[in-house]
Amino acid sequence: EKRATTRSGVWANEGFPSLESSRWAKDPLGQPSDEDWAPSLHASLGAAMEQYRPHVVVIDTPLTKAALPTIRRFPAKVVLDSHNVDGSLGPALLSLHGDRHDPALRLVAERASAIELHTLKAVDAVWACSPADRDAYRALSSTPAFVVPNVVEVCSPAHSVRSLQQI
Repeated sequence: EKRATTRSGVWANEGFPSLESSRWAKDPLGQPSDEDWAPSLHASLGAAMEQYRPHVVVIDTPLTKAALPTIRRFPAKVVLDSHNVDGSLGPALLSLHGDRHDPALRLVAERASAIELHTLKAVDAVWACSPADRDAYRALSSTPAFVVPNVVEVCSPAHSVRSLQQI
């Protein structure tokens, strides 16, 4: 659980454990952040969902896909607040990082499209940060996609409210 509070994301220079010792590597849709979801974290999320009964849950990236089974036990709509189209960004970042020889990082980049598509199919809508990203999501999936620029705060954006009324 300590790892879950100190991780900074897939693309950070924190390194990955060997693929042989990683449970996530054996799952075709696995990614390193999946191992951050300890049973106690799912229990806490479930308790919060039970207590607050939200109408909408916003997940921040496909990296949080491991939370979806717990969230889906409740009637809330789920929105993916996407900052990028990871399927196209993953290989580009891999190339820029020059880490093409790191097998774990390469595996994450190779799986980015499949993970993103899996996540798109599991949510009720996606907020894209630009019209180009929205169009890319619409080409990938029938999940409703809306432009909600990153500069808008999630707590009170007019764009977000309008998109939520359409799902």
